[in-house]
Amino acid sequence: MRTIPAWRLWLITATAIAIMIVVAQHDVVPQDLSYHQFADQRTVFGVPNFWNVASSLPFLLVGIAGLLALHGRTLLKSAHVAFFVGAILISVGSAYYHLQPDNTTLIWDRLPMTVSFMAFVAIVIGKQIDMNAGRHSLLPLLCIGAASVAYWWLRDDLRPYVVVQFLPMVILPMILLLFPSQPSKDAICGRFSLSTQLRRFSNYSITEFMRREQSSVAMR
Repeated sequence: MRTIPAWRLWLITATAIAIMIVVAQHDVVPQDLSYHQFADQRTVFGVPNFWNVASSLPFLLVGIAGLLALHGRTLLKSAHVAFFVGAILISVGSAYYHLQPDNTTLIWDRLPMTVSFMAFVAIVIGKQIDMNAGRHSLLPLLCIGAASVAYWWLRDDLRPYVVVQFLPMVILPMILLLFPSQPSKDAICGRFSLSTQLRRFSNYSITEFMRREQSSVAMR
């Protein structure tokens, strides 16, 4: 285990706490029902919102391909398995949601997203900071992700879900900068494929959160 400068960990911790405090001080962010009104609502082959439903297929393919590629690997295998299983579940949950978009089906779209997103965080922690830390953080991170969706479902408040999505988008680049490593060719390809999927994850609550923030400012 390599020596980790304490100030780097404190910087990441302080940043995380600051972001959580800022979001916690914000007003409750309920789910905007206009979120379910897609630009393309065409029915094709009897399937409503066909192209939105069909867009879930690549997640299924990536998930299956990723699981097959993990054969024989041992390093952070649980986190990688969780990531790619999450991708498969995203394809199912997203297709289900887009067939009949409302808050009831949206929960099945968001839950698997938190699985892949939190697993990705554990992978980065394990590869950049400490392997054991990555392994041990997986289960708590998955629980935090699921809890953020449950909180939204029970309280109609997206703030914890916003933190789950936005916080890693700030913390992960910091980890990569503060704890550099020499990536292998395989790691580069893996990170590219993971980051490609993360672009879709970030489109949900962040834009919604900012839109509501702009609306609240305008009303004031």
